[in-house]
Amino acid sequence: MSGGLVERFPELAATLDRWAADGDFWVRRAALLSLLVPLRRGAGDWDHFVRLAEPMLAEREFFIRKALGWVLRETGKRRPELVEQWLRPRAARVSRVTLREAIKPLPAGAAAEMLALAGVRSPPAVAR
Repeated sequence: MSGGLVERFPELAATLDRWAADGDFWVRRAALLSLLVPLRRGAGDWDHFVRLAEPMLAEREFFIRKALGWVLRETGKRRPELVEQWLRPRAARVSRVTLREAIKPLPAGAAAEMLALAGVRSPPAVAR
């Protein structure tokens, strides 16, 4: 289900909610990624993404963790403040792969703060 379909047919939101609780991690991943296209444009249903993402923070599956980070990264390109506000209280709970992707578009100071909140030491500066 593409992001365009979810935008044009809001009734599909209930389908995404079911997918997000499915036993197959590929289906859960599809629920997250179905919201990606409009969020990437700076539009979309951020609150719906948050509702789907919250229970998936504890996921051990790499592809779920990567999808969470991917949606956060793409959203952060247009609305970094949203991602930063959401990530701040969760930084210590998200996986490193999610965190690494999510902070890419954030301002350097905010990215460093998220790493510190997660207990991740920043790599030493490289001499040039």
